[in-house]
Amino acid sequence: MPLFVFLLIALTSCCRAPLSVHTDFLRREKLASFNVDTPDPSLSYPRLGQRLLVDWSLNSCYANYSVLQLEIRIRFGDRSEVTRYATLNQLSGVYIYILEGEEFIQKKGIFTYKVDLIGDNCVLHTWQHQLWKELINVGEKNSDTL
Repeated sequence: MPLFVFLLIALTSCCRAPLSVHTDFLRREKLASFNVDTPDPSLSYPRLGQRLLVDWSLNSCYANYSVLQLEIRIRFGDRSEVTRYATLNQLSGVYIYILEGEEFIQKKGIFTYKVDLIGDNCVLHTWQHQLWKELINVGEKNSDTL
């Protein structure tokens, strides 16, 4: 009986999520030349920004879908939002969205995000940031009603 319980735990705990998403910041401390103290013009003029990394690793059963894609919704600190689509041609890979420079400053960085894995127009998996909530759009005031 203890062997059965051990095998049950071992076999169910090794499954990897098909999607993994996180953000990180672009800064000079992340440059290899910063860490090994070698000359690099990027140290004097470092990139300022943030990036969203979407990593997928799918089982072979996902190859049965004729169309696999990611729907990536990103909401920024200024409350604007953008949606990107990425068609998946391989069962594993990485998609990177970069927000940098003046656009990073204007949009106030990446605030939250949601990524859907879609197969043949059906949502198969969702990964969302802890702060993600659907926006409630309130219509603009109609000047005729005032």
